Amino acid sequence: MPDKFGLDFWESLEGQLVIVRSPTVTDFENSFGEFFVYGNWSVTGKNSRGGITMVFDPDGVPDGNPETLIVGAPLDGTSNPHVAVGEVLEDITGVILYQFGFFYILPTTAPLVILVTQLHGSAYDNNIFAY
Repeated sequence: MPDKFGLDFWESLEGQLVIVRSPTVTDFENSFGEFFVYGNWSVTGKNSRGGITMVFDPDGVPDGNPETLIVGAPLDGTSNPHVAVGEVLEDITGVILYQFGFFYILPTTAPLVILVTQLHGSAYDNNIFAY
């Protein structure tokens, strides 16, 4: 039931080329350069830093945050960027894959990080930088 359960949703997309719009990073990268993201969809447990906090449903069952997926190794051999909690990336185009108990998106190329910063005492309210 892909319209009801997050895991069924990702399974229905396994092996397909998809676009994740406005992905937000929920943690730091691991030793393989992988990290969790969520897109511009509804997410449970989103905290003020843009990360994900474990929440419980009314029956006391923990929510496993099925709205997130791991950004794996880019298919073109480039390396993923170093990331931090709450950073927003450019849209990611990639293939959905299930491995090691998690759903991944394998990007066609490494995504760029887009930082939105607030500058104080300047004529500019918001600046967007990519690196």
